[in-house]
Amino acid sequence: HGEVFDLNVKSALGSTISFPRASFQTDYVFMEFSDEAHLARVLFFFTEWGSKFVEIKGMQIDSGEAPLIQFGDADFERVGKLRFQDIGTTHGNIGFDYVTFPKHGHTSFSFSDLGKGSVTFIQAHCANSITFFQGPGRRFDAEFSLRGSTFEGPLRIDGIRFGPVPSLIGTELRKHLDLSNVTFGVMMSESDKKAEDDRGAKLQRLKELAEGNRDHNLALKCH
Repeated sequence: HGEVFDLNVKSALGSTISFPRASFQTDYVFMEFSDEAHLARVLFFFTEWGSKFVEIKGMQIDSGEAPLIQFGDADFERVGKLRFQDIGTTHGNIGFDYVTFPKHGHTSFSFSDLGKGSVTFIQAHCANSITFFQGPGRRFDAEFSLRGSTFEGPLRIDGIRFGPVPSLIGTELRKHLDLSNVTFGVMMSESDKKAEDDRGAKLQRLKELAEGNRDHNLALKCH
């Protein structure tokens, strides 16, 4: 508890930073990981957050055989504004499954490079607006899944050049969906596409959403 929680990871003695079931209730939370290149696991599962503003930057985790960023079952519902900036991994997994996002504030995710692996938001709940975006020249070779999640506010996916087709299967969208400049199949061979899990079902769901959103260019890409 207090006004500000400020964590700047410059050098870690081990390969794991873990805050399981921790509670962050300061007015402001700032975390910076960009100076640490040796982390393999960052764990925040079952954490509770109650701050006005939370910003987590530079969480690019690339070390070890299976790098992992895990926020599963975290509760951000009472956070005023939530921002993840430059989160990524070259060959691991990022998990936000069963997370509750802010009820009264905006959430944003800015991705750095994402290699083979996965980025999952399975059965997450977002009561307000949320944006996913990535800067020019970045890679997104990971599987991206919002399967079974509920979005009560606007959902925006902006400028991401996906490899595998993003999965929006089973998502519930109650407000506007914006798929600005989204492409998929980037840097994938025909054999890779044929081997992709659930590709047909993912394309069908994306086509339905594109047509509902009157995004005819995207709908045509889903054939």
